[in-house]
Amino acid sequence: LGEQWDELTKALQGLVAEIKAGHVAPDDRMPDLPEHYGPFLRLMVDVAAGDRPITDAERKRLVDLTLEVVDTIATELTPSFWRPNRQPAQDALGSRVFEILMASRLMPTAQIEALVDKPLELARANHDQLLKS
Repeated sequence: LGEQWDELTKALQGLVAEIKAGHVAPDDRMPDLPEHYGPFLRLMVDVAAGDRPITDAERKRLVDLTLEVVDTIATELTPSFWRPNRQPAQDALGSRVFEILMASRLMPTAQIEALVDKPLELARANHDQLLKS
């Protein structure tokens, strides 16, 4: 849009609205799951497979892993979970997520160590949706 600032602003506002609404580009690697699992599954697939296609068996294992991680996180969440005084509970949850990821054997340890904080960041960003689930 070059220097058409008004048009650029409108276009960016449209993108922000789509992101907030949870709209994402279609990805044939993603099965139908409840909406709140989507960002987590996308993260797992991206880390495990990158851009390459995945097999049906890999997809099933990644879906199962995602369900376990998200359900584990969701059971721990409370309205005040992300407050600074709850840091020990947040750390314990991070350790539990790490253990689940390690047990899955779907990714190398180095990738898991880099990944472990991301599901918690997603949980913080999607806190309200996860509390409703």
